[in-house]
Amino acid sequence: MSTDFSDDFQTIGYRLKLAQHALRLRMDRLLSERNLTMAQYIALLLIEVSPQITNAEIARRAFVTPQTMHRIVTDIESAGLVVASAAPNNKRELLRSLTDRGMELVKYAHQVARKVETEMLRGLSEKELEHFGGFLQTATDNLLNQD
Repeated sequence: MSTDFSDDFQTIGYRLKLAQHALRLRMDRLLSERNLTMAQYIALLLIEVSPQITNAEIARRAFVTPQTMHRIVTDIESAGLVVASAAPNNKRELLRSLTDRGMELVKYAHQVARKVETEMLRGLSEKELEHFGGFLQTATDNLLNQD
């Protein structure tokens, strides 16, 4: 790493973080039209693709702490988007599923996500998109496979 502080902001890691931040800001702005945040959308998405999922599993897949996810899920439950039921094998464990209203809102959020992704990747060719996805996967695999 250079001793020139300004060079630190040209790293791939920093640029990746800037892109992630810009993505979240854009998603939050558009989703706010329906009183939804990106974090809530991620929780709804995970519940949609894995019905009867636990809070702990939602938190793991969303890369947040169980405490943070508890707050998010409590908010979407209060909004009538999700219902909880006791797990058959563990009555203390709650499983989550979407309500009809939750399903409707997550479909809207999927449209927003597609729109934002299209905006984000505008100007890239199909080949560049393929390479970009491959580069991100390789980087992820490299970091996750460290001892």
